[in-house]
Formats: sequence, C-alpha cells, structure tokens
Amino acid sequence: MPGVQSRVIDTSHTDMAMEEIAQLPKKEDLPKQLWDVATTLTPEAQNASLKKAKELGFDLERGRIPLEETLINLNHAREVLLDAVEKSKLVQLPLKIQYSLLVQT
Repeated sequence: MPGVQSRVIDTSHTDMAMEEIAQLPKKEDLPKQLWDVATTLTPEAQNASLKKAKELGFDLERGRIPLEETLINLNHAREVLLDAVEKSKLVQLPLKIQYSLLVQT
C-alpha cells in the first residue's frame, strides 16, 4: 500500500526479559537469595581475586577507580546489604529495587 511502511519489531530482548523474570525468586525468597549471593563475596574471595589478577599481570590501577578501592567499596556495600537482610529492613524497599539488587549482586 502506498504510504504504509512495514516495520520489523525486534522481540529478542522481550524474550530474554521474560526468561530473566521466570528465573527470579518469589518476593518472599529475595532476602535469602541476596544473603546467599552476598555471603559468597567474602574478604577472602576478594583477596584471592586480587592475588590472581596480580599473578596474571593485570593493571590494578587502570580505570577511574583502582581495583583495591573498588573492592573496599564492594565490601562496604556487601556489609550494608547483609545488615539490611539480617535486620529484616530489606522488605521496606520497593520490590523493583530488591530485584535490582539481586540481579546486580
């Protein structure tokens, strides 16, 4: 038809988003899931990653924030998150933020 444009709509990102949603835990399970993930980021694990990065010759000062400072910030965020879960404060956040924390952790 004259004047009518055909458009192909990319739905691949929609399918991926639906897969991610299907894999997310129920809202009641969010605190435990966050706890499980955050407790794997122990200071020992962070030190091991630093050691391995040095062994492999990575430049730990590259970027805006050096890796060691990044790990300090990560450890602080981890402690805040664990404290929020431990004190049942996490449920005070909107679900969207809780899920976002889980995906980013």
